[in-house]
Amino acid sequence: MNPFVNLKKRGVALPSGCKDLIDVLHRPKRQGEEPARIFIRLLLMQAHEHGATELLIGSALAPESTITEKVGVTSFHVSALPPDFRFERS
Repeated sequence: MNPFVNLKKRGVALPSGCKDLIDVLHRPKRQGEEPARIFIRLLLMQAHEHGATELLIGSALAPESTITEKVGVTSFHVSALPPDFRFERS
């Protein structure tokens, strides 16, 4: 055995708090961001890649909400809002 290996400490490739690979499998899941925030961030990054100067996101209350980006003087329909992002009126 290598005298420089300390089995009581985690390996450099393991996440903090894990001493063995089995510890990685039993770690609690991290709380992620809300799906809506992730979706909006992806839309903004995509619009930036396309060189869009405007990004129009329709109302989540409308039955046919769309997402449109404007590049130069031309508007492009990107997609519709996912159905699970729509809000029900009370």
